[in-house]
Amino acid sequence: MLGELGIKGATVDLVQAGLAAGATDLFSSSVDMAGFGGCLFVGIIGAQDVTATSFLKVQHSDDDQNWTYCQTALVEPPANQDDKLIVIDVQRPRKRYLRTELDRTGTTTWGGTVAIRYLARGTPIPIGASHATGSPVQAVSDPDL
Repeated sequence: MLGELGIKGATVDLVQAGLAAGATDLFSSSVDMAGFGGCLFVGIIGAQDVTATSFLKVQHSDDDQNWTYCQTALVEPPANQDDKLIVIDVQRPRKRYLRTELDRTGTTTWGGTVAIRYLARGTPIPIGASHATGSPVQAVSDPDL
């Protein structure tokens, strides 16, 4: 069943480390989508002041240098929401490279951003191996389920 969902061969990358409280806008590292059908970005919001908001936006690129925003890839949780996740699922990206932009207003602590590339195409990735710089996802079956 996990293989049908595209979990086998998925990789997990920390594309943006945690950030101290601040209001600056920052870009994550990019992920190369060659050989993958989708990418799930998970951003971790830490503590925010009362008026703070955090947006996570996705950009794409053909050459990993010239970036444009994906049309609908923007998530803004309600203001002043501490310890929450922002999740964006980019399915069948039109360009080879993806990255996120963290847009913070007010003072926000950021726990980091993780990219999970899934639906690996082509040669299967052996269990325990990694694709490029990503960490592998181990599929485990529970015999009691």
